[in-house]
Amino acid sequence: MKDIDIIATIGPACFQKDEISELVKAGATILRINGAHGSIDYIEGLIKKIKGYNLKASLMIDLPGNKIRTANLDEPIRFKEGESFVIDKEQLNHPKILGTIKKDMEITANDSCYRFAIKSVNAKKMELVPLQDGVLENNKGIHCDGVQDKLEFLFDKDKEIIKLAKEHKVDFIALSFVRTKKDIKDAKKVIGSKGIKIISKIETREAVNNLEDICAEIKT
Repeated sequence: MKDIDIIATIGPACFQKDEISELVKAGATILRINGAHGSIDYIEGLIKKIKGYNLKASLMIDLPGNKIRTANLDEPIRFKEGESFVIDKEQLNHPKILGTIKKDMEITANDSCYRFAIKSVNAKKMELVPLQDGVLENNKGIHCDGVQDKLEFLFDKDKEIIKLAKEHKVDFIALSFVRTKKDIKDAKKVIGSKGIKIISKIETREAVNNLEDICAEIKT
């Protein structure tokens, strides 16, 4: 087991020192913070709290990655099949996506649970026609084939989290939705040489197709 790390995600059920200590005693060697959830201030507070516990485990931040998500929803959007509704740019974590999608494209949301046809779109908003009834909540993923792969690798929140990781000397940064070795190179430029180790998550079809190049780059 000396060459195997066990990663434990720190969530609402295990925020306190005693709870996290039990995870470490049980064999967790890396404590993971999911950067996709919570504000920058919240994430920084969690880093400080875990660092203050002084446990014998490394700390890793998992970047949100270039995943389009709903944002700033005051309340969930309830929709019915065939009845269109509007999402404006303030309700997306990456408003630039509106400049890349087109009318009549189809998007999915909430891990592909929901499908929508795009009735109209401009730089400020898009009108969607649901293909089923449902509820779209805050911070849920939105995907559009043919568009996602063209997005920049690091979004603004990724860069802010990397800055926190450097300031607080986090041990690992996990890169989400890696596609090619260029993504890793782009991340390295932002991370710099601060002694932070990089983990490349293989979770896209493109990453599988470029696995050898990604592995070679992560080792350099």
